[in-house]
Amino acid sequence: MAVNEIILARRTIHDFKRDPVPDELVEEAIRLSLVAPNHKLTFPWHYFWPKGKVRVDLAELAVKIKQQSPGDPISPAMLERARNKFLAPPVLIALGLKKTENDFQAREDYATLACGVQNMALYLWEKGVGCKWSTGKPSRHEETYRLLKANPEEIELVGFLWVGYPEKIPPMMPRPELSQVLQVVE
Repeated sequence: MAVNEIILARRTIHDFKRDPVPDELVEEAIRLSLVAPNHKLTFPWHYFWPKGKVRVDLAELAVKIKQQSPGDPISPAMLERARNKFLAPPVLIALGLKKTENDFQAREDYATLACGVQNMALYLWEKGVGCKWSTGKPSRHEETYRLLKANPEEIELVGFLWVGYPEKIPPMMPRPELSQVLQVVE
């Protein structure tokens, strides 16, 4: 598949098959994230790959956070969905950024991480694997830092990447026309 075809075909996946994703595929995707554009070569990425008990504990934390959410009563089905968000995808990667005191560098580093995630997503898609970047409350919770052994003074967690073979592929959502976003200036 040509790069433009991969870019146009890739979708955010919400439902995953239980089929395992080979570790080598995930490792290669992460390796490819490291060649994303990175001004001043700050190499800001720090990825965490929770497995086993840590993954189960993250799922239970997601349930706890959901239970504490204000608003309408939480049903058992809603709690099970919160748990499954962390257990159903075959792979879960926490996305972390090395902290910096420089606001401009922090912004550029976040852009670098986003470009890296796109590299991962495009590589995985070409291999038949989908993903979703989630920035929900569990990614920012202090207990998540403890479970991942991430030092919050050094690392900022900015989300989770759920990775797996798509159960279903959603249609492309409408996008703006080029004329709506491009201004040629002479």
